Amino acid sequence: MKANYTCLVFLVGMPLLAYSQDIHNGTSIFIPNGIDLHFHDFYSSGFVQNNGTIEITGDWKNTNVYQGLGAVVLSGKNQTIDNNDQAIEQLLIDGGGKKFVKGKLVINGSLDLASGIVKVNKNDMLLVRDGAAIQGGSGSSFVDGPLTREGTGYRFFPVGRDGSYYPITLTEVAGVKPIIEVAAYKNFPDVATSREVVIDRSVYWTKQGESKIMLEKENFVFIVANNFDEEFEVIETVSQGVSKRPTVKSIIATGELVPAPGLPMYLSTTLSPHAQNPDNRSVKLFGTEVSEGSFSFRVFNRWGSELFQTNSSSEMATNGWDGKHNGQFLPAGAYPYKLSYVDREGREGNRAGFITIVY
Repeated sequence: MKANYTCLVFLVGMPLLAYSQDIHNGTSIFIPNGIDLHFHDFYSSGFVQNNGTIEITGDWKNTNVYQGLGAVVLSGKNQTIDNNDQAIEQLLIDGGGKKFVKGKLVINGSLDLASGIVKVNKNDMLLVRDGAAIQGGSGSSFVDGPLTREGTGYRFFPVGRDGSYYPITLTEVAGVKPIIEVAAYKNFPDVATSREVVIDRSVYWTKQGESKIMLEKENFVFIVANNFDEEFEVIETVSQGVSKRPTVKSIIATGELVPAPGLPMYLSTTLSPHAQNPDNRSVKLFGTEVSEGSFSFRVFNRWGSELFQTNSSSEMATNGWDGKHNGQFLPAGAYPYKLSYVDREGREGNRAGFITIVY
């Protein structure tokens, strides 16, 4: 059934559900609060005032005026949304598949990433206004391409590339009404760095503006620069994976510092309790050049409560820590640790980072 409306007005005071295969609007549609409309394709060359909910499983094409405080739900598998460079108050991504943004799409209220990949090409824009919320974000629902957000302070970017999810957060975003675009890319090239770093080449990001950077990762540093031809600056991280200082550099990657010669030991930092290889079921200490009497290794949860503690370097070298607390395996996640020791020559050392548990 195809619905061709010259004017569609809903004035019902009670909640209403309306279904149609396609809609082609040439004049005006008024949708009050409490009205849910379900369509396949939605094409409008007229006026749309939406204060209810429009759910579509096909394509959205608007060439005239759209306004209102209502929601738009994209619940099909492969869809295109072109809203004539105008704003939508609430956009829900659902149903899986891919949602292709055409032109400039503005979100005034909320972007809810439940299920489905939002594809944004470099010549298009998905802009989330200052004050608007982004909810969700996962390996099954993220923005593949550039995501643009307004505002200062804390800004989460659930971005990815080519089917992989690479979220990143900018904290302490500075400036006067800044507009920041962030995108993830794969295959970081060879570059020069200010310190010796083993670079994670699987992913990197681009951004604008001044901010600190945060990743849910452990035992790493950021490397940043404005282009690939200049030397990349190394920025160490503090607790919760936040960079020690803000940066205005536009290219971001991560890596691990190469230990200076003579460090007495190495601590593995990832374990998988059910791994086929027994060596991967615990984190252990490698190296024996530390004093047994001045050793401490502690693991905490995110609230600072101690989950594991030992003062025996030989225990950490032999058995390590298997990810248990009170005899039970802990959930997957990153757990802060603190390590202190004195080496055979009497030099004190301290390390801190994260132990990652994966299943």
